[in-house]
Amino acid sequence: MVWENILSLARLYVPEVDSTVISDANALVIFNIAAQKFVYLSEALPTSTLFNAVASQQAYNLSTYVTTYAKPRPEGLWWYDSANSTWTQLKARTIKWLDENFPKWRDQAAGNPQYYSIDGDEITVHPKPNTSYTNGFKLYHFKVSVDMIAGYYPFSGSNSVRYPFLNNYEEDLIDYYKYRAKQIMGYGDQAQEALDMFTNKALKAKSELLARPDLTDARVKPQTRYGSNGGMFRG
Repeated sequence: MVWENILSLARLYVPEVDSTVISDANALVIFNIAAQKFVYLSEALPTSTLFNAVASQQAYNLSTYVTTYAKPRPEGLWWYDSANSTWTQLKARTIKWLDENFPKWRDQAAGNPQYYSIDGDEITVHPKPNTSYTNGFKLYHFKVSVDMIAGYYPFSGSNSVRYPFLNNYEEDLIDYYKYRAKQIMGYGDQAQEALDMFTNKALKAKSELLARPDLTDARVKPQTRYGSNGGMFRG
């Protein structure tokens, strides 16, 4: 559904909150927030981003280098060792851990990065790279939803790209709109109920999106040469 279809359903599902209470423009803001929150909770948009390694640079701003970043994936940050033409996964640590284990890490010589820490808008690597390399880092992360405007689809923020795997969840955004609408109207209990429903649907979507029915071979129970009913003594 494009934005106009979603708005039409919202007006239908919450008729007591018309455009004199929440204007179309404000409804768009609410739905874009809903899409952001749904994508964040459901981890619906896994991706990876390449960015340049800069010699002797220890900190990299996500807002500059990984502009679609929402939160990290378990695969984390990788470094391309150009000398050996290999990708190496860096170990995720905290700044506190680096301070405790390498008290002088900030002043140590550049080398091949082994550790990284993500703090707010900043990725810190240790050691700092000893050479500059185009696309020398690769961060696996979940990306943000792109805001809609008129004629655009949710999540992709495009008038031509509609994520097919998220089609079934577009209507769920209305629960977040209902939460804000009921809150504005002063119906606290109904607002909380709508928020809980929205959150539960997003978490359910996370579970559904992780399912891989195509991986049937990975889920088949290994069979022994004696079978599973009676083993070697079966008649």
